[in-house]
Amino acid sequence: MGHFPSFFHPYIQTVQNVEDDGNCGYRAVAALLGLPSGEESWSWVRAALIEELERHRGLYDEMWSRHVVNVLHSRLTLPPGDPATEDKWMQLPEMGYLVATRFQVVFISISSTGCWSYLPLRGEGPPDVHHVIAVGHVINHFVQLHLTLGHSMPPIALQWERYVDPTSVSWCVPYDTRLRRFFQYKSRHIMTGNRKHD
Repeated sequence: MGHFPSFFHPYIQTVQNVEDDGNCGYRAVAALLGLPSGEESWSWVRAALIEELERHRGLYDEMWSRHVVNVLHSRLTLPPGDPATEDKWMQLPEMGYLVATRFQVVFISISSTGCWSYLPLRGEGPPDVHHVIAVGHVINHFVQLHLTLGHSMPPIALQWERYVDPTSVSWCVPYDTRLRRFFQYKSRHIMTGNRKHD
């Protein structure tokens, strides 16, 4: 817990580790999606994100650049039996947009250096029942975060508003209160902390 901002601690119910073999980000996503083989479905997650990147190449080229997309494609590609060296690790924020869009989930990342919510860039808006999944970034490792019911939400990742398809803009509507609560709680926590050090 010490690796996550203290103001967010009340919203973290449990922290669950995954194997630290270089695929930890994809393992955490696989487990949180509830895939049949749990975190062992990490290779399927990689393949699904490659498919997302290839099928919507124009969007991602525009968002980042052709070079960045090529780097992401290389990061996601891991031949069977090859070790997941550092150049194959999950990279945020870019992978956050891919995960949210490919799996039609709200993807939250929490770390001491920044907290963000990623929403799908395409789709018809949130269905009545959908997933909110969260990972924690601890130095060079990802873990699963299981959040409390009604948890607050970090700000929406910066490029979402600019590149979201008009049919998906409504993804942010159900979370307006949670997004505002994040800023209120963070501000209150910072003010309280400052007073303690006066």
